[in-house]
Amino acid sequence: MTVVITKPTGTFIHIPKNAGVAISQWLTHNVQGSYLFQQQHGGKHAAQKRIKKWMDADQRQMDMGFTFCVVRNPWDRVVSAYHYYVRRHQTSDGKYGIDPLKTSWEDFANREWEHGKWGCVHKPQTTYFDKVDCILRFENLDKDFLQIQDMYNCYRPLFPANQSKHKDYRKYYTNPHWIDDVAEHFKADIKEFGYSFE
Repeated sequence: MTVVITKPTGTFIHIPKNAGVAISQWLTHNVQGSYLFQQQHGGKHAAQKRIKKWMDADQRQMDMGFTFCVVRNPWDRVVSAYHYYVRRHQTSDGKYGIDPLKTSWEDFANREWEHGKWGCVHKPQTTYFDKVDCILRFENLDKDFLQIQDMYNCYRPLFPANQSKHKDYRKYYTNPHWIDDVAEHFKADIKEFGYSFE
């Protein structure tokens, strides 16, 4: 979820499947962070432009302050999304997500559907922000998150939450077409953040 903190002022931009739940919980439990847009459609993954537009119009004269987010290797992120939807199906009696007995990883990797090919991770990460003060990397999160702990002078550990448990993402891409498909769809992320399949 988008989280705002007041002392010092900061805003966490929650990009889906990038440890956002764990960070949101840490901020709300440890440094008096509060959720923004929690009940509004699409709000928990609001882009920086939308957050700023809302703050500019708010009578409380809110300021985004120090802005930060987390980015992740796109190939790993797609695999994580698959496992997220499998788990979501299992905990919602099939109302949401995909049925693990009917939808394999191969089906997910190849699928097309009205809300985007890969669901919550279909949008490239670069679409969520224009310029932030700090970009943390999922692959080095424990080390990178020290910047946030230093800023708020709180060193309580960051605990995993909503975590997808899966093997090395590279083992899923047995078809070279899937590697190329992710590379093409997320080429902006790959260029901006220097990710590669390996």
